[in-house]
Amino acid sequence: MYFTIIKKRDGGVVEFDAAKITAALLKAGKATGKFGEREVRRLTMQVLSLAKART
Repeated sequence: MYFTIIKKRDGGVVEFDAAKITAALLKAGKATGKFGEREVRRLTMQVLSLAKART
């Protein structure tokens, strides 16, 4: 896993959950009809890699 905790915009600190990123991407893909679960998994890994590179 890349992160264990994350600081939210409101200043709160919560346990990191990559599934939330995946769920948001899947919801967007279904709403637009542009991509499905396979692409969502790839995009999630890409988001996590980019976030790790910024830390």
